[in-house]
Amino acid sequence: MAFKFDDLLRRLAESAHSPVVALGRGDGGGAAWRVVYTNGMLDALTGHESGRLAGAPARFLFGPSDSGSATTVLATLAGDQEAAVAATLHGNHGMLIPVMITLTPLGNPGEPPLYWTGRVSPKALGATPVADRYALAAEGANDGLWDWDLVNGRVLYSPRWIAMLGCDRSEIGDSPEEWLGRVHPADIDELRLAIDALVEGTSIELEHEYRLRIRDGSYRWMLARAVGRRAPDGRAVCVAGSQTDVSDRHWVREQLEYDAFHDGLTGLPNRALFLDRLGQALVMSRRRAEQRCAVLALDIDRFKLVNDSLGHGAGDEFLTILARRLEGCLKEGDTLARLGGDEFAILAEHAGDVAKAISIADRVQGVLSAPIVLDEQEIFVSACIGIAIATGRVRNADDLLRDANLALYRAKSIGTGRIEVFDQKMHSRAVTRLKLETDLRRAIDRDEFTVYYQPIVWLDTGRIAGFEALVRWENGERGTVSPGEFIPLAEETGLIVPIGHKVLTAACAQLVDWQGRGLIGADMSVSVNISAKQLSQTDLVGEIRDTLDGMALSGHRLKLEITESVIMENPELAAAILARVREMGVSLSVDDFGTGYSSLSYLHRFPINTLKIDRSFIARIDDNAAERALIKTIIKLGHSLGLEIVAEGIETAEQRRQLELLKCEFGQGYLFAAPMPAASAEALLTASLPLKPNRPPIALVGE
Repeated sequence: MAFKFDDLLRRLAESAHSPVVALGRGDGGGAAWRVVYTNGMLDALTGHESGRLAGAPARFLFGPSDSGSATTVLATLAGDQEAAVAATLHGNHGMLIPVMITLTPLGNPGEPPLYWTGRVSPKALGATPVADRYALAAEGANDGLWDWDLVNGRVLYSPRWIAMLGCDRSEIGDSPEEWLGRVHPADIDELRLAIDALVEGTSIELEHEYRLRIRDGSYRWMLARAVGRRAPDGRAVCVAGSQTDVSDRHWVREQLEYDAFHDGLTGLPNRALFLDRLGQALVMSRRRAEQRCAVLALDIDRFKLVNDSLGHGAGDEFLTILARRLEGCLKEGDTLARLGGDEFAILAEHAGDVAKAISIADRVQGVLSAPIVLDEQEIFVSACIGIAIATGRVRNADDLLRDANLALYRAKSIGTGRIEVFDQKMHSRAVTRLKLETDLRRAIDRDEFTVYYQPIVWLDTGRIAGFEALVRWENGERGTVSPGEFIPLAEETGLIVPIGHKVLTAACAQLVDWQGRGLIGADMSVSVNISAKQLSQTDLVGEIRDTLDGMALSGHRLKLEITESVIMENPELAAAILARVREMGVSLSVDDFGTGYSSLSYLHRFPINTLKIDRSFIARIDDNAAERALIKTIIKLGHSLGLEIVAEGIETAEQRRQLELLKCEFGQGYLFAAPMPAASAEALLTASLPLKPNRPPIALVGE
């Protein structure tokens, strides 16, 4: 294979820390010698721009062929042996630079050299003012330079190399131990192996990172790069290189690694690190049953109220204080992590059994019971906690954390400050719920929802005053799915928004159809339920306006039913949206009145038209005088505010009679009719008969 300079030596020359020039004459043996390559150190010495000398005749650098310097160099190039010769380099703007240059032949064995490399010896430079340019370049470099003479065992350290250690030149000798003796004990063996590989020829260059002790006793991360030089017999005679301080890069990398596994706000382990430690704990639990670990998943009750009332800055401070408190509950070996938001998790590596895990949860509740003071305001804290114990059934860390979260969700569904322990039924319910959610999403795409209508009647005459539109789900596999089963899930997942839109448009369209065929008068209305998710959507008002305008339906024909809890979840937002809705003529009803906040103040704040008394009150009106008195108070309160009253869930003639005596105008319930398909409701309208208690309900369907 033909010898090529670029293939083997260009990188070596670039890594050298001495001025280097390469000379070649191409394939023609009689061609003049030319400069093939110069490294940056030679360019700095001669004052030429980088690459300026490449391709120039040798005389351009060493002077005319009849000069003493050129004669000496050319005589050496005519042979085939390495030689050190005195020469004068011709620099930019006529500078003459006396140097000692070591010329080394390169080429194919048994053939005349194709290339020569010339390495300027640093020892030959110190005596001339011009040569100080090299020393100045070395001292000005950010890297420390070193030159290790393997023959006499001495190392020349540059001033910058010494300064990187925080030392003076007088403190550093020329022994290799000045360097190697300061390398961190954990790094020295690998560094020595890397140097040995370079010296022995198994590696052509060295590039290695290590920690180096500086004068104050601390360690800095350094990067060493080096190449070696060999004698004609192949023996390594010199290793020279640089040393770069890469501590900042290591700090950034370590910080990135820390950030990847820790929460930025509290400094606690994050989910990734928690799962890693949990995985290790599960391995130990399988080996020793008595050391079974437990996971406690925590969720702070009503944390959203802190953010909403005091701001997110105070919320962050609140979480940080909580984190410090929770850390006090830990035993050695336990892990506290912030999984996100106000969710925390504790890994108790040696909980052992349920009783011990519950005692940890009780300890957490006790620590949280003391109020936290923010902005001179006391905040009382509680948390729901879900517990899962490692058993042989648990396959991995994700499974155990999932089980703890299922127990947490169960605790939150019961109330605040609750502690629940996972059991397998929770997992079964979660799987069932996931399947239901999947089917629910498909039901929207497949248009499996229909709208049923339940009459709202005048109690004194039994005549139909309007209808409440209620959604029903008919699934091919499940059959008729109870609203109580899918509506809460739809609200939680946000699927209630597209479902609610379907009910709104279908109910309005049905009203228009009935009126167009003369089945109802202009005073008949339809009531549609609105959930919290719908109320908070970006353009509920626009959706209602577009629906009414698109069907040329007057706003007074539509009533929106909203529960007390939905209104009070975000009173300011609710007030603003409902006011805009009322401007369109749409009426507003408070559904299930008496079961929520029952704050009389909101009856004044919001533009409400109707109160609907919850069925739980009506069910006890027959035999409970106190219940009748309460219902009477609600009715009088509503009338005093100019509101209409509707009683829900009327099932007996006696309930109807009692409500009439209490001056309740409207009612709905199974006594009159169950929710029914549009065709059945149309049959009622066609008959135009009062709905009497003794008349059998039409097309009864579970409400």
